[in-house]
Amino acid sequence: MMFTWIADLLVVSGLLGLSALLLERILRPRHRPTRGPWLLAMLASLLIPSLASWMGPHTQATRAPIVVAAATSEPAGNAPHHWSSWVDLDASSLGDEGSRRRDRFIALLWACSSALTASVIVLSGWQFRRQRRGWRLGHVCGVPVWIAPDAGPVVLGVLTPQIVVPEWIVRAPLDTQRCVVTHEQAHVEAGDSRLLTLSMILVALTPWNPLLWWQARRLRVAIEVDCDRRVLNRGHDLRCYAKVLLQFGLRRSNLLSAVASMFESPSTLERRIALMTQPKRTRWTIASAAVTLLALGSVLAASQFIPPPLALAAATSSAQAMALDSYVGHYEFASVTVLDIQRQQDQLSAVFPGAPGDLLASHGADEFRCKNVDATIRFKRDPEGQIAGLSFEQNGEVTYAPRIAAARLQAIQGKIAERYRKQIAAPGSEAALRRLIEGIQSGLPNYSEMSQQLAGGTRTMLQNFQSTMRPLGPIQSINFKGVNKAGWDEYLVKHAQGDARWQIALDDKDVIVGALVHAGS
Repeated sequence: MMFTWIADLLVVSGLLGLSALLLERILRPRHRPTRGPWLLAMLASLLIPSLASWMGPHTQATRAPIVVAAATSEPAGNAPHHWSSWVDLDASSLGDEGSRRRDRFIALLWACSSALTASVIVLSGWQFRRQRRGWRLGHVCGVPVWIAPDAGPVVLGVLTPQIVVPEWIVRAPLDTQRCVVTHEQAHVEAGDSRLLTLSMILVALTPWNPLLWWQARRLRVAIEVDCDRRVLNRGHDLRCYAKVLLQFGLRRSNLLSAVASMFESPSTLERRIALMTQPKRTRWTIASAAVTLLALGSVLAASQFIPPPLALAAATSSAQAMALDSYVGHYEFASVTVLDIQRQQDQLSAVFPGAPGDLLASHGADEFRCKNVDATIRFKRDPEGQIAGLSFEQNGEVTYAPRIAAARLQAIQGKIAERYRKQIAAPGSEAALRRLIEGIQSGLPNYSEMSQQLAGGTRTMLQNFQSTMRPLGPIQSINFKGVNKAGWDEYLVKHAQGDARWQIALDDKDVIVGALVHAGS
């Protein structure tokens, strides 16, 4: 899921970056500001995927639940093989669990990279405050400035931007001073330091996104080009201003801040000077119109990542909530297995002990299907119309589970807790396990000793189970290892050609209602 969100963000960033680049090609020859498209591209690159996640349908990325008579087998030699009346062995669940672990790892890397980028921004602010102690206030061409020994010319500060000039500016020719101060004052009036700080904050939110870094770089260049245009519009001589840029623009400040300044790379300075000499274009051509349409098309394509507004209507009406609440309760499959039906906003979920919930999709009156496994739940009503129980259908078998009160649930949980405390094997569980293993190896398991759902799952997966159990050879010993928190007995079974770890659950009628095996000791 995280990969999907990241992929969406990269696609949106690319489309919006293309749109901003095309609009820049239209606006610059007409001497129009170009910072707007780049700033909007950066903002939308984050907002569109975020809105898509918030507005879209909210589905739980949970593992398929432990369900009655689920069964599976994995082909690898010592890979775990499970089947049980309430153990989920749906292969997709393993992928979901892996996806969640991968998402958590990606989220951790994301948080660390964002924290590192943010720390650089904070460090720059701290460095500004520390270095300002050695600066003095002064005036250059009648404009109040900070005069620093070796910093500037730059604009620093977000809430109250201030011009910083180096000491040598004070001794420079008057024309040079005017060009430098006018340039930095134009940055202050336009709030460029705020825009640059905002761009760095946006980058810090997704520092792994190279397209956002590229957009931030293009925004910085656009801000400088727009500033150059404003300086020339105030009557400064083009040759004098270009000379000042070449003379002082290649100097590097020792500040880390995202600042508005004259400092740029040689290639960028050459580009800025070339744009200053470019004649203003006023006429619109067919090519210009085509580029504009292409830019708008890129924006439209990016906007398609926002789901329809109807996705916002996730609230559950009171009538619907009451209808769903009528199904909520506890349903007993066996003395060790109770299904908990819960409501999550406008959906029901089925939760077996020790497993995450599986969302249910309505398929008619009182009928629901599990979303992550092939199973159907049909609720049964008493003559008064109240929910009395449910039928669980899977692997061609149907099991009825009556609805139980809280007192019965507490009795079941208390019995399981008592068995866990005593750590004594259930009478007959070792013998039942031996017969189950030998029946699988022979291909003739005694289905009468199993619950209906477990028998159905065993029939479905018998060949897979045999491919795992037969190579182990005959049983040599069965050693009891304890009772787990679910009330299942755990055994280590030693075979002639290997070992296997087993869990088995019997109900109060000595019927096997759950079994699980891991090949290997």
